[in-house]
Amino acid sequence: MTAITFSAPVSNPRRRPARTAVVAVPDTRAGRARRQGAPLRLTRRGRLVVTGLLATAGVAVSLFAGGVAGAGTDAQRVPVRYVTVAPGDTLWSIAGEVAPSEDRRDTVARILELNARDTSGVRAGDRIAVPAR
Repeated sequence: MTAITFSAPVSNPRRRPARTAVVAVPDTRAGRARRQGAPLRLTRRGRLVVTGLLATAGVAVSLFAGGVAGAGTDAQRVPVRYVTVAPGDTLWSIAGEVAPSEDRRDTVARILELNARDTSGVRAGDRIAVPAR
């Protein structure tokens, strides 16, 4: 004969029994009064979030509020004359002829700016604008 035994379930000794939460319903008048009088406390993460939002708002305002207007968009006319490049001429030699008393580096930079060039290479026969004296 076979005997079958039934026993009550055994709880796991390592596991703590679940605790039931006690929920207290606060008095709404007392809770409001306490919340209104308590100072605002920000955590470190809260301060970072507020700082990031303020920085983003500042950047957005500066981009859309006419930050370009301060740069000065009025074009000024510069007196120029035109020179035809001869064989063997370079911008360095042309800058020396155009403004002998000034620094040639500055004159070459102005010539490049006047002609909207990014390199100083010129060919014989090119007509370039140079600053007038």
